Amino acid sequence: MKKKGRGSVDFRFERHSEVSVVKWYDNKPVHLASSYCAVTPIDKCQRWDGTTRKYVEVDRPRIVCDYNKSMGGVDLADMFLELYRADICSKKWYMRIVYYFFDMAVNNAWLIHRRQCKQINVQHMSLLYFKMDIARGLVLTGVSQSPRVGRPSLSVIKRNTTTSRDGMPSESVRFDQTSHFPDTTEKGRCRYEKCVRGGTSRIMCSKCKVRLCLNSDRNCFTNFHLK
Repeated sequence: MKKKGRGSVDFRFERHSEVSVVKWYDNKPVHLASSYCAVTPIDKCQRWDGTTRKYVEVDRPRIVCDYNKSMGGVDLADMFLELYRADICSKKWYMRIVYYFFDMAVNNAWLIHRRQCKQINVQHMSLLYFKMDIARGLVLTGVSQSPRVGRPSLSVIKRNTTTSRDGMPSESVRFDQTSHFPDTTEKGRCRYEKCVRGGTSRIMCSKCKVRLCLNSDRNCFTNFHLK
């Protein structure tokens, strides 16, 4: 079929179940099966030709035409699953099915998140950051971390304060009321969105990894962790 060129078609028809299987050569071979249509009638479609640097007309069977008109949710779901699939190495075949359902649930949740953000006219998270946010929440939510024992060090502790793309923890971590202890770090801007003065602080949450005011005038540390 490669020698015949783009638009060449081959098919087989199974009479008992009345299912036709069609092989159509585009840039690569495309295989489709249908119980109600096959090759005819053949129409034309536009395809880019890299040799002549222009669009050319290519023969297209009926089954390909109907598929292109009707494709939608299933194909998009497969595409999203392939982007950031949870790939595992296991001899248990059913574990791949379990992780497939996990990936599908996360992708469906992201589609709902994207739809809701569109309704309220805000920027939605990308699928990658959405999955990272879920993973971060599952790892840190409800985790109890014992405070340090003994005198705190007088030296300034340098830490990486970036917990997400915008430097803010997920809400599931921020409001879980577990193991949010003040720690010292380099001076930086307070990340509490309702900070009246928008001041600087050397106090950082040991779990959220953000700087927050904690002094006699402002207690952004406590307010940040309350809904």
